[in-house]
Amino acid sequence: MIGAKSAHYSISRALSILGLGSNSFLPVKVDKNEVLKMDDLEIVYNTAIKNNLRVMCVVANACATSTGLYDPISEMGDFCENHKLWFHIDGAHGAAALVSKKNKNLLKGINKATSIIWDAHKMMRVPALCTALLFKNFKHQALAFQQKGSYVFHEQEVVGMDSMPYTIECTKTALGTKFFWALALEGEGAIEKYIDYTFELAKYFYNQLKKEEHFELPYSPESNILCFRYVKESNSNEFQKKLRYSIIYRKKFYITSCEMNGLRYLRVVLLNPETSKIELGNLIEEIKIISKKLSNE
Repeated sequence: MIGAKSAHYSISRALSILGLGSNSFLPVKVDKNEVLKMDDLEIVYNTAIKNNLRVMCVVANACATSTGLYDPISEMGDFCENHKLWFHIDGAHGAAALVSKKNKNLLKGINKATSIIWDAHKMMRVPALCTALLFKNFKHQALAFQQKGSYVFHEQEVVGMDSMPYTIECTKTALGTKFFWALALEGEGAIEKYIDYTFELAKYFYNQLKKEEHFELPYSPESNILCFRYVKESNSNEFQKKLRYSIIYRKKFYITSCEMNGLRYLRVVLLNPETSKIELGNLIEEIKIISKKLSNE
């Protein structure tokens, strides 16, 4: 399997569950913002073939969980078509942009995917857990589930729609019902408005941080995720971690953190529809106050 070195940990976990081991994932180089580099994808693939390895799949981030940035989906799809490879898109978070007329261009080329992961509990206003594995060709899903069990599987006489033959767990909560009720209660238009609002809020926060001194911003956000560093008192990774935990312990804000190219960043994921520009302004001031306090300790 080939994918960006920034691919979600669940990819390696799935390979381990299959018994293939972590070495069966071949990482592709990424740029300074951890977006897959197309020129290295070709190199990694050709090297694998020369070493008599069989490449079964290429994985794209849409978007990367850490940064909220999208891999070059359309180009990767063309690559997979040319080499007759399975093309999987990890759209757990970012596939929600498809609902937005304004932002769906971020997923240009998604029609080239063989399979897609999409978590409705991330951006579709659904409680956890609600996730879907979607296939371009239904046979790829159905043929994986051909086991016999007369006490649960009935090939001919089925009352209504029986989803059991097409799920890994068999006995499983009807997760799709959660998504149905979210659409029924709010409507697709309201969800689209929510997605656009959170994406725009991340851009607003980015622009506000750019006006401030001592904030480092590695990229302009493409989704509702933004990474940044505050370096007035210290630019060390350890200080960024202390800053994050101190913010949480004060119980006014909750932010996360991630590493990118060896640097530790503060990270916001703007999911709450009640989050406003006022709160983000207050977060900036909170960061300044806590950073100064930490430097004096």
